[in-house]
Amino acid sequence: TVMFGAHLDGVSAGPGINDNGSGSATLLENALVLAQKNPTMTKHVRFAWWTDEEQGLNGSEFYVNQLSSAQRAAIKGYYNFDMVGSTNGGYFINNVNSATAAPLKAYWTSLNLAP
Repeated sequence: TVMFGAHLDGVSAGPGINDNGSGSATLLENALVLAQKNPTMTKHVRFAWWTDEEQGLNGSEFYVNQLSSAQRAAIKGYYNFDMVGSTNGGYFINNVNSATAAPLKAYWTSLNLAP
């Protein structure tokens, strides 16, 4: 299983859901296109929209804590999309040299972008 996630909350001093409306919308569009195309896949894909990211990852931590150890072990990678519509965005990959990061890093490299 490969997971893709985004959060739906924002900081209280900020513009609310605008904090991550773009990341959440990007995930939704990708989920809809994937479902429409219904490709043959070698991995399971799971999309998640979290609450309480700004208040301490409460939604995602709750989710992970509810999984059995076998279910957690089945998740081979997680990609988080946060404010992808920012006008002054950056290309960030945690653990950039990991196997999980390799496909995203290769894609960005093909676009002449340096994470």
